[in-house]
Amino acid sequence: MRTDAAPPKIFDRAGNPLMEEQTINAVVLNPALMPDPVASSTRLAEVLAPVAPVITSELMQERLAADPGARITAVKLRDQDYQFLEDDIVAVPGVEVIKTPTLISSDRRVSTPLLDSLRSAWQLERDRTAGWAVTLEDPEQGPIQVAGFQGPPPPDLTATVDSHVQLAAKEAVVTVGTPAALVAIQPSTGGILAADVNNQAMELGPVATRGLYSAGSVFDPVRLAAGLDRGVAPDSVSTDDLADTARRLGLGVGYSVPGFEFETAQIGHGRSGVVQFTGDGDDESLVSPLGAALLAASIARGEAPPPMLVQGQPASVTDAPEPLPAHVTDALRG
Repeated sequence: MRTDAAPPKIFDRAGNPLMEEQTINAVVLNPALMPDPVASSTRLAEVLAPVAPVITSELMQERLAADPGARITAVKLRDQDYQFLEDDIVAVPGVEVIKTPTLISSDRRVSTPLLDSLRSAWQLERDRTAGWAVTLEDPEQGPIQVAGFQGPPPPDLTATVDSHVQLAAKEAVVTVGTPAALVAIQPSTGGILAADVNNQAMELGPVATRGLYSAGSVFDPVRLAAGLDRGVAPDSVSTDDLADTARRLGLGVGYSVPGFEFETAQIGHGRSGVVQFTGDGDDESLVSPLGAALLAASIARGEAPPPMLVQGQPASVTDAPEPLPAHVTDALRG
């Protein structure tokens, strides 16, 4: 069987705890052990009210009625919340608690689509150092290991995420009444400082990192750069010239980051299975929020910084294009 060393932690770019493995307690209602579903759901809702007021008895009864006889998960609680309520929770007839180690944010205020990618990077490290064991089941002594090897604990990871910038990103997107996404990239390193979406955008899928929408005026710097590089007016730049210049500014480049999947742009008629926004502008040029942030970072830096989510793990690049001439990026910054 597989064995694992102590799990690593994930810190933000300032060294503050960002993610760690904690026990998540799933509070489950089991109809087979519940003499009176109404009484149990009502009592459980009263117990959960201080930490999960949205979990009402009516909601639980509706879910039980929707799938008769099936167990339902009423709520999942962090250990610090569960321990405060444990005695009252387990006293409710029909309640079972399932404990699962889970990598979650250390600060519950910090939520971002990037957490899933950080979980993937974290899991890759655990897989790299995983061990194995062969055990015998002894009826009296329990399992006895007869052979095995355990690798060293994987090192802690430092993300490029800045918790303060991430909290600011959250505040920014929730003020918008239409689907909105925000990505912040540090030009000097390519480190992704923050990414977030509001509830309307969340319903559309992974729009911050893979959602493409009509580029419109976002591509104005690309058109200007293509014209300056070729000595022609921006409105006379061909699609091929636009695509070439965009690549030199980091868009449409084949980046690969362990555990992190993203799309920057598509130029021309090619389409992939990513989420697409609709909007005004040139339908042949699509850009993601991450791509738009990368474009700005590339102009600020003077060349495209390979995106990075974990310190020391920059993106590998397939066929990296040459940066634009300095006079072109100087003009764009001006």
